[in-house]
Amino acid sequence: CGTIYKLIVPLSPPANQISAVHIAVTNIIFSIPSIAYETYQLQFSSSMNPTNWNNEGGSITSIGALLTLTNIGGAVGPKGFYRFDITP
Repeated sequence: CGTIYKLIVPLSPPANQISAVHIAVTNIIFSIPSIAYETYQLQFSSSMNPTNWNNEGGSITSIGALLTLTNIGGAVGPKGFYRFDITP
């Protein structure tokens, strides 16, 4: 009885894209240029199945600078995929 659309618009300069990944002992650290007042949540999945994403740590609201989120112990955990969930 309706249609749901998802629109993804690339931003210029590139924001909301992982710009760096670092390993620090057992942690994985992600850096991302962010947009002010958006809330970012790091998510992990062992597969690309969209229903299988789990939140890693807490969410953070950006002030519009380079944002860093850490998956504590992620370097020794199972291999998988990461993404950011972003809400305005």
